[in-house]
Amino acid sequence: MLPMMTVGMVGSVDPVEYFNFTLGSSEDEWVLDTELTALGWGGVAPVIVTITINGSVQIGSTTTSNPGMNLGTMPSSSAITLTIDSSGELNGRGGDGGGAQSSGSAGGTALYTRTPTTIINNGEINGGGGGGGGGATWTVNGASSPCHTLATTKTGTGGSGGAGYGNGGAGSGSSGGSQSGTCYQGGGGGVSDCGATGGYGATGGTGGTGGDKGAAGSSGGNGSRTEEASGGCTGGSNGSTGSGGAGGSAVDGVSNVTYSTKGTVNGSEDN
Repeated sequence: MLPMMTVGMVGSVDPVEYFNFTLGSSEDEWVLDTELTALGWGGVAPVIVTITINGSVQIGSTTTSNPGMNLGTMPSSSAITLTIDSSGELNGRGGDGGGAQSSGSAGGTALYTRTPTTIINNGEINGGGGGGGGGATWTVNGASSPCHTLATTKTGTGGSGGAGYGNGGAGSGSSGGSQSGTCYQGGGGGVSDCGATGGYGATGGTGGTGGDKGAAGSSGGNGSRTEEASGGCTGGSNGSTGSGGAGGSAVDGVSNVTYSTKGTVNGSEDN
């Protein structure tokens, strides 16, 4: 980052301070107020700010709670020009995938502004992808002889994390592989003489996939049961499936934005 500051006047009354930032390497959670204060800005004078994100540079976030770039609310008469060069990116963080039967988290915001901002976007502005929902847990119930009170469960798979700078993490569900047995035994049990050849299998639901840039994650799937042969092993049910997390905002504060060049914008544009 190569900042510059100069001071001028608006008419003969209000001082205005000029700043120029060039972001030449990838950074997390870039906050304009913090950068200006570090250069001696007192927080009162209007500012005219030029920000350039160089090509191949990614500005993003390590958490969905904070935007990749926060331009905040500058004093009245302030103005910002943001340029994103070709192959440069401004991203929100991807949401985490949900554990078994849990919903995925929403993706994060790429750009937040409450200050008049002109954008020249030759790269990308991407909200974070939503995390995938966790798969349902299937429970098999032995409802009648010869299965008696047989009951077993198979936990659903955790959902995948969403796309974004600082990709969302996968959910914490166990593998959703098959669980099988014969009559009295649970998964992995040995053969038991229960007067029938019927067996069962249980498979936990598959976790949903994480959303692409600015897109929602998908819901988790249901588990299932199979019966190898007749034998009275009936019944069973799915738990709930986790919903996919919402896609994150590309821009929060679009009413303050004027696009000189819009370029690629993935995700909602709010406010």
